[in-house]
Amino acid sequence: MALTDKILQIKEELSEFPEEEREEKLKEMLSTLSPEELKELEQQQCIFCLIAQGKIKSIKVYEDSEFLAVLDINPANKGHVILFPKQHIQEIKNLDNYIFHVAKLISIALKEISEGVNIHISEGQAAGQRINHISINIIPRYKEDKISFFWQPKKVAEEELLILKEKILNRIIELMPKPEKKEITQEKFVKKERMP
Repeated sequence: MALTDKILQIKEELSEFPEEEREEKLKEMLSTLSPEELKELEQQQCIFCLIAQGKIKSIKVYEDSEFLAVLDINPANKGHVILFPKQHIQEIKNLDNYIFHVAKLISIALKEISEGVNIHISEGQAAGQRINHISINIIPRYKEDKISFFWQPKKVAEEELLILKEKILNRIIELMPKPEKKEITQEKFVKKERMP
């Protein structure tokens, strides 16, 4: 059965349940889909994927083969740009680093037409990520625009900071690319005879 047929069947079955039971039933039904089907379903419902496919109208400010940047239709401020990969990528670790070069270019352009810029990435539900497709919000700022990115500072003991430092540094070291080992051959160490 094709995925679109399964979706129609799920919708039809859900309509038979009282509204308060539908969410639980939906989770149960989705658990029967394969990981590939779940990914395809997510892409079919993802607003960024739909924008990248041209199925949802957008005002583009940048586009290349991998990335798309559009003006946000519900902006934090006028000129708010959302930059995202065209491919359905959920986590920053799977992004090509080139996206940060593009973010820098857009940020420079926005800074020239505003008074400041915030670059904001939310990954994970706890961080406020609402769409399961990684994106970078580039927000032009103006004096007294009433946008707040401030938080209540927390006290952390120095011992805990040192433990956190070790955990972070160890993980960074694990993630860093290892230098390639060059093959050393005997020929490289053979001394050349001097010519008289």
